[in-house]
Amino acid sequence: MRVPCEWRERPQQWADSARALIKEKTGVTCSFGVAYTQIVARMCSKAAKPNGSLCELT
Repeated sequence: MRVPCEWRERPQQWADSARALIKEKTGVTCSFGVAYTQIVARMCSKAAKPNGSLCELT
């Protein structure tokens, strides 16, 4: 997923905002994993469940 340039410096804030928007619009909770590779992002998402976010960008 592509994100706006201004959010690239603050991925945790972006993930938290996206989770809040999804909850507000649909009433459904979700989890986010943010990383440079898809595999690590999936692992982060799984670790953040339920209803959390985890960023691994080191």
